[in-house]
Amino acid sequence: MGSLGVVVGLWFFYKGIKIMNKFFIYSTLVVAFVGVSGCESMGLRNKGGADAPVEMKSSVGVEVAAMGTGLLLSPNQRFNDVPLPMGAVEDISRTYVFESSTLKIGRMVYTLREGVNEIAQFYAKECPAAGWKQEHVTQANGAELTFQKPGHRLLVTVRPQGVGRATLLIVHLTPEG
Repeated sequence: MGSLGVVVGLWFFYKGIKIMNKFFIYSTLVVAFVGVSGCESMGLRNKGGADAPVEMKSSVGVEVAAMGTGLLLSPNQRFNDVPLPMGAVEDISRTYVFESSTLKIGRMVYTLREGVNEIAQFYAKECPAAGWKQEHVTQANGAELTFQKPGHRLLVTVRPQGVGRATLLIVHLTPEG
């Protein structure tokens, strides 16, 4: 009977652990859900979150209001006609650039401490000043802006990476066509 008692005891111990694990998992999910939904209602959202509109006018009929941006133009641009905000930190391992007398192409990847909307507004202001014509603006999990000039297309993608993390900026320059 002694070994049967040990087996029964181990079985109840195992079942107790499974019940406690389920309780822990469910209670953690409830706390996380309440915490995340509370952040939005308490105004603790990440600065420059995806809900605020990017403010610019489009040549294709999409209109979003216009406001200035506080970001300054960096002197460290990869291409002289592709704006880059001051403070952008380049991710060399994810960046490629090629420029010759007949071809300019590149995918430049950066991180910045500014929010999605501040960065998008910087490009909405600076690209037309550099001769780019705005084609599209898409806002979903960040912002995506498309610009065009004769022979070239510029795609600017701005994505949040989470609370406390830098914003991801990808600038993709390609030949048109």
